[in-house]
Amino acid sequence: MAYWYMVSVVGKDMSGIVANLTDALFVAGANLGEASMTRLGESFAMMVMVKYENDLSALEKVLLPISSGMHLRLHIDPIEGGLHHHLEPNVAVRVFGADKAGIVAQVTQIMADLDISITSLETEVAGSETRPLYIMVIEAYSQTDFSQLQEKIKPLHDAGYEIRVSELDLMLG
Repeated sequence: MAYWYMVSVVGKDMSGIVANLTDALFVAGANLGEASMTRLGESFAMMVMVKYENDLSALEKVLLPISSGMHLRLHIDPIEGGLHHHLEPNVAVRVFGADKAGIVAQVTQIMADLDISITSLETEVAGSETRPLYIMVIEAYSQTDFSQLQEKIKPLHDAGYEIRVSELDLMLG
């Protein structure tokens, strides 16, 4: 019987993290599912679904020597497995404006109130220290007409943020 796990690794970015961890999983006979890996500032974060024939402690024994040797924090959770259960995003929200506290919470609360599921959220601060520009890009899945989101988000636009809401037309197949 195979088990599914969500493996999370966080630490200072350096060359070889992905190669070392995925090689150890391959050698141990694990299969990778969906994965998300990114660099934030000088840190690296990875989440990967892993299908493995052994229990959590056996998987931890495979990954712990590598993660601790690279000064990474390792976290493993059992999950209900399976592939191809993700939502395809059909709406994008792009926010540009002054770097003010609370904008992520405000935009995501509006989306939550409309039962919109966020599939990806990325932020960055551009500009300069004296004139920072906050940029947020969200992809989401909505069963709601995206014009409702445009209407609900309008007060933030009126507060000085440039907000673009658009439908994503995904060409699949």
